[in-house]
Amino acid sequence: MPFGLEKVASFRSGQRKTFTMWANSKLIQDGHDPISVDNMAMAFADGTVLCYLLESLSGKKIRGIDRRPRNPLQISSNLAILWRFMKTQEGIELGGINTTDIQKGSEKIVLALLWRYILMYDLSDDDVGATDGLLEWVQPKCEAHYDVQNFTSSWKDGVALMALFDNIRPGIVDMAEVVDNGDVEANLSRSFELFEEHLGVAKFLEVTDLMVPRPDKKSVMTYIAAIRNAANKDAENQRVAAESANAGHVCRGSELYEQGLAKYAQASADDESHMDDIVKDAIPEIEDCDGTQAEYDRIIEESLEKLKEATQRYDSASGKFEEAKTEFGLVDDGSADEWVTKCDDKLSEVDKHKRDLEETLTERLKTAVRNAKGKKKLEESNKNLDEAIEDAGISLEQALSDAYDKIEKAKTEQDRIDACDEAREKVKGKTKVFGEVKEGFEEAERLLDEGEDHDQAVEKIQLCDDLVNQLLETLDDKLADFLESTDINDDMNDADLLAQYHAFSIQVQQLLDESAPSDVEISREKGVSKKRLDEIAGLVKALKGRDAGMRAQLHAALDASIDAQGY
Repeated sequence: MPFGLEKVASFRSGQRKTFTMWANSKLIQDGHDPISVDNMAMAFADGTVLCYLLESLSGKKIRGIDRRPRNPLQISSNLAILWRFMKTQEGIELGGINTTDIQKGSEKIVLALLWRYILMYDLSDDDVGATDGLLEWVQPKCEAHYDVQNFTSSWKDGVALMALFDNIRPGIVDMAEVVDNGDVEANLSRSFELFEEHLGVAKFLEVTDLMVPRPDKKSVMTYIAAIRNAANKDAENQRVAAESANAGHVCRGSELYEQGLAKYAQASADDESHMDDIVKDAIPEIEDCDGTQAEYDRIIEESLEKLKEATQRYDSASGKFEEAKTEFGLVDDGSADEWVTKCDDKLSEVDKHKRDLEETLTERLKTAVRNAKGKKKLEESNKNLDEAIEDAGISLEQALSDAYDKIEKAKTEQDRIDACDEAREKVKGKTKVFGEVKEGFEEAERLLDEGEDHDQAVEKIQLCDDLVNQLLETLDDKLADFLESTDINDDMNDADLLAQYHAFSIQVQQLLDESAPSDVEISREKGVSKKRLDEIAGLVKALKGRDAGMRAQLHAALDASIDAQGY
């Protein structure tokens, strides 16, 4: 990738994480499910998440939205309603942002739309005014330790962030030590933790987002704006807390509640990438294990444990909501009862989200196990097919060799017929194995998801049927060729001729009534042979009559069509 494009991709990746975290903080606050960073653009495609976010930001209910759209028309209607709401109700300037690109899941367009939301609802200005306003707020708070000039390079070493925190919550950080230590990564990491722990600001940024030559301005501004909003709310809470004991409990409970929201937003941001990594690690182990259910169960259980390790922030979030509930419960005038209920709702929400994650991971791993079983069955069936083809070839040659010997030694036509029939029976017995192999491929097809392996299983199912026909056709062709090349000098007596006529009559009747061959012995009873030949003649006559009738109908239909056209 050219350097310029690589830089744009890096900025966009950083924005995706920051803007998704920002959106999640709003969604979670109103009780909606968070979205995944990796799937951010597609999460907005049907308009439902976009609607929830707009309702959370504007405080207004949007009418007419289909909350569970099932087809493109419903999705298109959702987006049209939202675009009208943004223009007429909220006055959001959308520029070139259109519904088509949102519906297609264009990440670039979704990021542009979210930036407009951030400007309007968190920064309350356009790009220039927002930058100036945010600088006016942050510069005096940091000036004792750092001269903030912009929202890019000024934040790279973490000192500005630590200075900002120290101004909002003095006495927790030793700024002299921060300025002197020169440990950029440690300063950045600790500042993110402090803002989350004390002000409930989720980690919109990664340490690596700032340890670059020029950090993304929009991402940094979004994070600092969130800190400003949290600091203003914290200052108001502190003021109220000083009024009474109950107010103090409410203040502390609100603080803990916000911290819980931040940890919940942070935990949910990386759900999909955590799960993808776990599944990616598990698949080779699933494919290489001994194939017993006990081994599959062990791998699934270990993967679920890895998920718990990767999502410990959910437990931290629940812990904060529990602490907040306890704090709100200390309010003795009943004014915080609604907050106790909110804490209970969040505890249930987080617990459900964890269960859903575990269920999703379990289903993905079960799918991986099913595909692994399908691959093993496909490999086994391919091996069985190779063996069946080799065995069938040997059997074919043996049956032909035996038939050739008997044909050469035959004294009568019936002897040759018997030799050919015997060869067919031997080969037919060997074709059964292809049916058994086919069942293996059919099982593989049922187990495998769509893809190359699944397509191969379907092809091999058809191949098994084709091989049965090819085997019998090859036998008949080779027998016919051998019979044609063999000199026959039989002295045909009446019995031989009778046997030949009898065999021919069986074949004719089989062709006419499509029945299985029924080779009854030649009957010597009076009238039996004549009755049999009369039945065959009747079938031939009926067939000829049906053919003539069809021809007459065809001619009549053709004549009528020509007459109708005036020809």
